[in-house]
Amino acid sequence: MKRFKQLVNEKWLQRIDVPEDLSTCIGIDVEGEKQASDIPNSSELQHRIWQKVEMLFCSGMYPTIAFCLRFQGKIILNRSLGYANNCPGLPDSSGDPIIATPNTPICLFSASKVITAVLIHMFVEQGKIDLQSPIGDYLPLYPQSDNHPTVLQLLSHQAGIPKWPLGESKSEIFNYDYMVKLAHSLEAQWTAGEQVGYHALTSGYLLGEILRQVSGKDLPLLLHEMLSKPLNMDYLSYGLHDSQASSAARNYFTGLPVLPPFSTILNPALGMAVEEIIPISNQPEFLKSTIPAGNVFSTAEEINRLFQMLLDGGSWQGVQILKPETLEFAIKEQNSMAMDYVLKMPMRYSAGFMLGENPISIFGPMTRQAFGHLGFTNNLCWADQQRQTSVSILTTGKPVLGPHIPKFISLLAELSRIRVP
Repeated sequence: MKRFKQLVNEKWLQRIDVPEDLSTCIGIDVEGEKQASDIPNSSELQHRIWQKVEMLFCSGMYPTIAFCLRFQGKIILNRSLGYANNCPGLPDSSGDPIIATPNTPICLFSASKVITAVLIHMFVEQGKIDLQSPIGDYLPLYPQSDNHPTVLQLLSHQAGIPKWPLGESKSEIFNYDYMVKLAHSLEAQWTAGEQVGYHALTSGYLLGEILRQVSGKDLPLLLHEMLSKPLNMDYLSYGLHDSQASSAARNYFTGLPVLPPFSTILNPALGMAVEEIIPISNQPEFLKSTIPAGNVFSTAEEINRLFQMLLDGGSWQGVQILKPETLEFAIKEQNSMAMDYVLKMPMRYSAGFMLGENPISIFGPMTRQAFGHLGFTNNLCWADQQRQTSVSILTTGKPVLGPHIPKFISLLAELSRIRVP
């Protein structure tokens, strides 16, 4: 067994060279973390959570981990650990390592869906979108058929069109108009509303096009005006401006090769193999394109700020971004915990969010009051109403299988131990 583990590590496990002294690659938002100085036992909480983050980094699966935790609205931790580029130990790195900082923008991948969903809810609030209306009411070119999903069914992964034709989107992934047209032509896997199945990319393009049709504006401008500017954010955007692109963290494939049954589950939903997504996400064109379900960039603190706004009833520093009743519906359960047709695991969704559950969910143990989203493969952002926490874990290593799994679970369990006094 020992020899077998050694063989796996040497031949198949792709991992970074973890430095002996982690302090050489840690970035700390010292001023931000001072916010929590008046919270009882904040130092102890800070220590035990960060210890778990360091243990996760030492698994060797993550060139960068950016982590932000707010408790009762105040920053407990806002730190980065690792390398934004040229990560030691990985084959596609060259040049001197570039240390990540808390201000390094990282792609959210599927956690981008939350941003698109929030924009949809803002237009619902304005009376310009009706969630119960068929999407064809907003998309003139959407084909008339028996399967005519509503906007709500798109948001809650019940629209019946979860799968991309394998390989067809590779050469056109940066062409927004082409991808929207492709999303219009997808064959239904089930009648809308009959069951639940994760729509990795499809719903994003259709929801994004609804936003463009209703607003008359391209999505990057719309996001800037409606969320990034009111929340005073530097990066939160579909893609990045040319002046910001060089600071973005590079993504790396790590862990073990993705083989069946995992590849047979993930590849059809993504439209390509997991390993193929990584080089695409590092191309300059990816940073300039608009992928509503997959290429919002943010720092850990900025996406955490958005979730804190949601946790605070849609308000941020005296500005009401969303009405409390709009937010209440946005995080309302749309299906009880059920087997996801695509992911082959139990999931609970709202109108745009993945929801937690008891006794366990993707957000950790006893997290029924949590709402957020997972992003390819180990990005996780959420707010927990019970614990009064908002959490963001952004990573640039993209393992599916590897030694990180028990350590990730341990970090989530530690976060679940947080209690409101």
